[in-house]
Amino acid sequence: MWNLAVEQHAHWAPGRNNAPGFAQQCRQLTEAHRASEWLRAGNADVQRQALKDFARAKDARFTSGLGEPTWRKKFLHEGFRVIGTDRVPEFEGDGRPKPNAKGRQVMSRLVVVQNSTGAGLR
Repeated sequence: MWNLAVEQHAHWAPGRNNAPGFAQQCRQLTEAHRASEWLRAGNADVQRQALKDFARAKDARFTSGLGEPTWRKKFLHEGFRVIGTDRVPEFEGDGRPKPNAKGRQVMSRLVVVQNSTGAGLR
């Protein structure tokens, strides 16, 4: 996703329409998911997060001193975010529901992380 975003922005030139922003890229991703089984096989949350990371890097290019975001190379520039997959309720030690400051049930995220061999970690 990152490299696709880099490619989209590389084609922008003065006089052309603006390169798509984060919201437009998310809409494009939704459309692409409908059309591509291969893309649907990937986690949409992770794909959107890559687009969000790209948008932040694009916005910070002048303040960070790193310049324009560039291509990421497999095994060299890899990164990921851990995203919760399921929301689960939290409980007190005695089994009562754990309340938040507003008195509502505290919900946590059950997080699943997979390494490159596919072995799941929780």
